[in-house]
Amino acid sequence: LLEGLGAPDHPVRHGPERPGDVRRLLADTTLASERFGYAPSVGIDEGMRRSVEWYLSR
Repeated sequence: LLEGLGAPDHPVRHGPERPGDVRRLLADTTLASERFGYAPSVGIDEGMRRSVEWYLSR
């Protein structure tokens, strides 16, 4: 993921699991779209790029 976003050399560190950690997550906005007319304003590629830029700037 980081390589595809232009940060291939950034180290990934995994720590021990903590109570309450979610092992898997499936995000689906279908219900929000149907009930509230929600539509994302940023696509996944752009959103991930922005997230990586923010993270690397910290």
